[in-house]
Amino acid sequence: MSTGAWDTVTGVTRARRRRVGLLAGALAAILLAGACANVPESTQPQAIGVDEDRTDEQAEIEGPAEDLSAQEIVREFVEANALGGQHEAARLYLDSESQQAWRPSSSMVILDNSFDTVPVEDDQPTADDETRLLLRGTQVGTLRGDGSFEPVRRDYERTIDLRQREDGQWRIVDPPEEVATTEGDFTGNYLRVPLYFFAPDSDVRVPDPRYLPRRPQAAQPSKVIDLLLEGPSGSLRHAVDNPLGEDVETETNVTGAPDGALVVPLTGLDGTSEDTRERIAEQVVMSLDNVTSSRVRILSDGAQLLPGDEDLRRAEMPDHSGLIVPSADLPGMSVVGSELHSLGTGEPIPGPAGRGEYDLVTAAQSTDGEQLAVVEREDGGDGRSFLRVGPTAGELPRVELEGEELTRPTWWPTLSEGSASNEVWTVVDGEEVVRVVQTQEGAWTPLTVDASELAPFGEITGLRLSRDGTRAAIIADENLVVAGVERDENATTLRSPRVLREGRLAEVVDVDWIAQDTLVAATSSESRPVVQVSADGFRLDSFRDANLTPPVHAITAAPGRSVVVSDVLGQWVSSDVGDVWQQHPQSQGAGSLAKPFYPG
Repeated sequence: MSTGAWDTVTGVTRARRRRVGLLAGALAAILLAGACANVPESTQPQAIGVDEDRTDEQAEIEGPAEDLSAQEIVREFVEANALGGQHEAARLYLDSESQQAWRPSSSMVILDNSFDTVPVEDDQPTADDETRLLLRGTQVGTLRGDGSFEPVRRDYERTIDLRQREDGQWRIVDPPEEVATTEGDFTGNYLRVPLYFFAPDSDVRVPDPRYLPRRPQAAQPSKVIDLLLEGPSGSLRHAVDNPLGEDVETETNVTGAPDGALVVPLTGLDGTSEDTRERIAEQVVMSLDNVTSSRVRILSDGAQLLPGDEDLRRAEMPDHSGLIVPSADLPGMSVVGSELHSLGTGEPIPGPAGRGEYDLVTAAQSTDGEQLAVVEREDGGDGRSFLRVGPTAGELPRVELEGEELTRPTWWPTLSEGSASNEVWTVVDGEEVVRVVQTQEGAWTPLTVDASELAPFGEITGLRLSRDGTRAAIIADENLVVAGVERDENATTLRSPRVLREGRLAEVVDVDWIAQDTLVAATSSESRPVVQVSADGFRLDSFRDANLTPPVHAITAAPGRSVVVSDVLGQWVSSDVGDVWQQHPQSQGAGSLAKPFYPG
């Protein structure tokens, strides 16, 4: 899978503007004066050391060209909102009074690239030098104050008042507090930066994507640390462990040392164990990785956070990714008819599931490869569905769980060395989410998951747990929904569900996790049969459809593995969204309607 595409800057056509350096400088000075009031008096701000291959020049702010129409002023104002900072560029489209008074919100509305600026016909000002326009478009999401993206699709309308100055130039008066920009401008001016937390009771790092202004680069490390100290975003807030407790803060500014190291001065860590300090160091270094390649020097009340390790680099951080990546000797399987076949050899697997002794509908293999969970339907496919769980090559006893429909099972991950898979999830009759847990006596007991927040989203036809156990992907009413997984000793709950790319991603029939924060989905659409989408819903990419014969009805993916799909002509494989689909070596041929799956 190609990951570089996430950071690609999209080209955005912008109208010509003239430089207005004096006015921009005056605005910046006013804004800086207010900002400096929050800088600790004991510390002088320092520029962070920048590597030779990174430039940190703040682009000269450009204002409106002369003689732009009122509509053009509003359109360029929307573009300028994406330039970040203290909105210096956007302020240049306001009249002088509004430049001083405007206090935009910390969040930002993200609009579809197509939007309108039209006169408000029935509510125009009476003065000839004033006009009122309607900014109208489709909102696709919100950049929250914590830098996280929240997908939402709804109509967006705001009235914008403008007035002509004495020189005839139009400027916005009384601008809305709510900041709005387009998806293209946002992508071109913001950088996707994953912050890292930990899966509960595990050393597995969990990415929590945020979006920071690309300029000034010197401000990015400080912003990353500020956001990290604020904690996880949205649906992950109760789904991950955060070694940085509520009492931890920066003692002074994040600065660059004379020797080129990046200094992160923390306080509030008295009494913290060595293990927790090591996890904090890992969390800080990995979260900073996308915004600096400098050595990281973490201090705790002025002393080294880790005695003996003054400076840290990413290469020195432990790698626990092996706990979420299926073993190379587990090639995956595929349900073919009523038999279970190996994706590696194409042959039926050993045991009754491979011999077709169960009327299989779908199946899932545990991450460690030791267990199978299969959905069986009685009476030749016309009866009720049952869940069977047992050893991969052995008998699969029925669990006390049945319904008209059961979704493809999904296994709870094993996130520590040597632990066994002992929990599998499914959805009964489109609404009841159930986790089936193995007792100490070896029996499998169904327990209800609190999925009450999913009720408004419609019938559930698919469920896949992420391989770190912190997120769940749900197919509800043919939309793709992602929720956080919250667990405590009393209950397991799906929290803060949100539809990804509503209106653009529909007719979803199957889904899987290709990375901790990235999904692939199969749809019944002929124009967009296979897609890749970020877990926050910001990025959506379509796989090429060459060689596929829609509709695609099944998909599987895993970190470090090719995507496998199944259509009416067999099974197909692709390693990247831009690749042409190739026939899978073990494709079962036309009419097989195979359902492939990797462990998990």
